[in-house]
Amino acid sequence: MRKGFVGFLILIFAAGCSGNNQQTEEIQSDRKTENLVVYTMEEDLYADQAVGNFQKAYPETEVEVRKLPYDDLEEQRTVIAAEFMAGDGGDLYLNADDYFDDLYKMQESGLMEDLMPWFREDPDFSEEDYVDGTFDLYEDEEDCFVIPIYSGFSYYFLFNDRLQELGMDPAEAEDMEEMIRTVWKFYEKYPEETAFSSHSPYYAGPEWLGFRVAEGNLEVFDSPVLRQMEELYKRQVYPEGESILTYDTEQSMREQEEILRGERCCLGKLGGIFQLEEYIRMGGEEQATIAGIGTDGPAVSCDGENFISAGSGNKEMAFELLKMYMEEVFHSAGTTTVNKETNRTLMENIRNQYGRDQVVIDEKTYPGLTEKTFGKLEADLDRMAVYPQTSYEVSGKYREMMEPFYTGEASFDRCMGEFKEYMGIYYSE
Repeated sequence: MRKGFVGFLILIFAAGCSGNNQQTEEIQSDRKTENLVVYTMEEDLYADQAVGNFQKAYPETEVEVRKLPYDDLEEQRTVIAAEFMAGDGGDLYLNADDYFDDLYKMQESGLMEDLMPWFREDPDFSEEDYVDGTFDLYEDEEDCFVIPIYSGFSYYFLFNDRLQELGMDPAEAEDMEEMIRTVWKFYEKYPEETAFSSHSPYYAGPEWLGFRVAEGNLEVFDSPVLRQMEELYKRQVYPEGESILTYDTEQSMREQEEILRGERCCLGKLGGIFQLEEYIRMGGEEQATIAGIGTDGPAVSCDGENFISAGSGNKEMAFELLKMYMEEVFHSAGTTTVNKETNRTLMENIRNQYGRDQVVIDEKTYPGLTEKTFGKLEADLDRMAVYPQTSYEVSGKYREMMEPFYTGEASFDRCMGEFKEYMGIYYSE
């Protein structure tokens, strides 16, 4: 979903404050210091619990939580951005990647507080407790303006017999170029079928191949692997020049079940740590392979990005609430996060659930998983480094400018060339 007007507001603000912090200082002097204003999404129950804990610890500080509804988010984005630029917004922004267009641009404009000095003053803090990349999402310096909470990487669950039929060793399934060749072979042999479900083709975008908006490493867009991936995406999603990608829930569920029951001619399906029951139903370790996708092992995106306004008049209390919020998520979320201890606990629970000799799923008994699977998952968790998802503005523009290539109206070189020109303008503003 594009949010161009919000990006426009950010750029206007950046132009007005480049080279000095005068506007930020004016905002600070106008803000009340005794209260906190917090923004987050409407279903953020962790925020409710964290605010409750905070107000017990700091009853003298009043907290106003402004929850944003999903069904009115597009309009709300514009309002929030305008308030923020005017200095009338919040102190603490939780899950800000859901309602701000471009956190990288905002950081570059001096709108966010550097969190590292606050973290370093905490005697219980250690960077070693967090996965790589947590504190340098948008730069590789000593500062940290945006901190994520959640992490996650996707896998493909692949049928071994189908890979071998097409001449591929399942052990090579994490080699993207080899997988691209194998998917092409599938379409050569089965032109009327789809290699994966119609809503999740085999694909790795620029971020999976190492593009980072803060680094400006546009050479990724010249990568032969990206070209191969986009050509394959075109074949999978635009076989006749129009997209067959579907977000129909009923159809998606029906296709998933057909794959899991072995009724569909395909290579496998998209999966993840929390879909291991599907992997087991596909035959588990004996008949299927878990394969990550990315240049250095499974690519790990993050979300739940949070920051404190540089214009806040109560940064100390905003940071205390941010810490409480992070702890609440780490101890309650039951998902992969940027906290190593949380992830270790998660893997222990997964071992307990699926590491038995037999596992019952939908009243049917299957062999459980062994160290072969758990060792891989734990190794991936141990070596993972998170990266920020590219902003809606940039990712939306990429898809929009590649569309003529997918539909057959323009060449790959023309579309990619125009996108790189756009990125040159993006970085110059």
